[in-house]
Amino acid sequence: PLEQAAASIVNPLTTVAMLDFVESKKSKGFINTAGASALGLMAIRLGNSKGLKSIAVVRRDQQVELCKEAGAFAALNSTSATFEDDLKKAVAESGTTIALDAVGGDLTRKLMTALPKGGEVHVYGALDMKPATADPSDLIFGVRTRHTCQLNFICRYMTAQRVLCNLIS
Repeated sequence: PLEQAAASIVNPLTTVAMLDFVESKKSKGFINTAGASALGLMAIRLGNSKGLKSIAVVRRDQQVELCKEAGAFAALNSTSATFEDDLKKAVAESGTTIALDAVGGDLTRKLMTALPKGGEVHVYGALDMKPATADPSDLIFGVRTRHTCQLNFICRYMTAQRVLCNLIS
């Protein structure tokens, strides 16, 4: 209950910060690997209002429909046999150069492979509970240059959520 109350304030602010970041990078769209989460659905709607195309990545077919109804440019099930090809196609069609990765694990590598040269993957979560993976050639030889980092606004989000919980209790 307290965490939900804090999230009702912090999630919208985090969404605004994320999309401001995407806009600052001049990307025409973004990938969000927590597409059907409260934050992900907010990002789809806010992205649409800013003219950004969102690619929502989810893990269940029901979530694909939810994201499409919210207005996602593309909603993709990461467990689909055609996921990697579908992701590359959606990235190319949307002009996306930024991925916001809440999952980590092998999905991070798939995001790196799908983005164009100079694209960026920003890891802000670990829902997979496995280390994020990357192809060393992507990082060393610049075949597909990417950067992974912990976004500062996510750290602020978690701190703000804790502060709000303490204030409420």
